[in-house]
Amino acid sequence: MDQTLLRLRSEHLLLKERLQKVQSHLAKTNSKLEQLSTWFRATEMNEPLPDEAYAELKVPKQETWQAKRLLRLKLDGAIERVESEKNKLEIEIVNLRQNLDALTVCPNCHGTGTITRLMEYERLEGGQIVPKFEYVFCELCSGKGKLSL
Repeated sequence: MDQTLLRLRSEHLLLKERLQKVQSHLAKTNSKLEQLSTWFRATEMNEPLPDEAYAELKVPKQETWQAKRLLRLKLDGAIERVESEKNKLEIEIVNLRQNLDALTVCPNCHGTGTITRLMEYERLEGGQIVPKFEYVFCELCSGKGKLSL
C-alpha cells in the first residue's frame, strides 16, 4: 500500500511540475501573440514598426508595396502559428488538470471511501440465494475517497 501511495505522489509531483512549465510557456505565447497582433494592427494603420519586428520576421525594412505585403503575410502566418501553439497548450493544460484530479481519487475504493467485501451467501425463504456484503473504510484514503498528495 505504501508503494502505491509513493508512486501516486511521484506522479502527482511530476504532473504538477509539467503543468507549471506549460502554464509558463502559455504566458510567453500569449505575450508573443499580443506583440504580433499589435504589429499587425500597426501595419493596417500604416504606422511604422520597430526594427525588431523586421528582424524577427526576416523581412527587409523597405517602404515598397511588395515589402509591406510580404510583412503582412509573414505577420499573418506568425499569428496563425502562435494561435495554434496556444490552442495546443490550452488543451494540454486541461488534460494535465484532469490527470491531476484523477490521481487524487483513491485507487482502492474508487472515491467511495469504503470497500465492499463479500461475506457469505444467504438463502431466503423462497429459495433465492442472496449475497451478504461487509462495508469497511478504505485504509489508503482513511474513508475519504480522495488522497491528499
